[in-house]
Amino acid sequence: MPEEQQEMPPIDPVAEVRELLSEQLDEDNQVALRHQIAVAEAWQARVAFQYRNAQRLLAIMRKQYLLPKSREYTDMDREITLGASTADQATLVELLKDYQDILARRISVGQSMLKSNTQEMKAGLTAQSASGGRGGVSSTLPAGRKPAF
Repeated sequence: MPEEQQEMPPIDPVAEVRELLSEQLDEDNQVALRHQIAVAEAWQARVAFQYRNAQRLLAIMRKQYLLPKSREYTDMDREITLGASTADQATLVELLKDYQDILARRISVGQSMLKSNTQEMKAGLTAQSASGGRGGVSSTLPAGRKPAF
């Protein structure tokens, strides 16, 4: 008998991004930091897509729930009804926009950390060359070996 395939649960972008953001950037490990930046960039693209869809749905909902002008409803009644009917979707739009901004800042901070680490490593190598080969980052490399960057 063929095995039954289990369905994957749907991805909740809000929960996934919240979990991603709870993880501290690994400033000391460039490989891990590059991976964290790549993951953040991928999620930024997903969140941007979700944000655009949420905006589109909000516009559709606003059109759907907008009460017609009439003597029965005041402008205030129409505004309150529209706001109440679309509040959850409007909140999702705002949350996704905030996550987009936060992810952009996280990517920027991570890239700054990478640049700083690279500059520190280069400075360490320069200091090592000036001191006759002592100290610096590459002091752990075997004699005659140069770092690969």
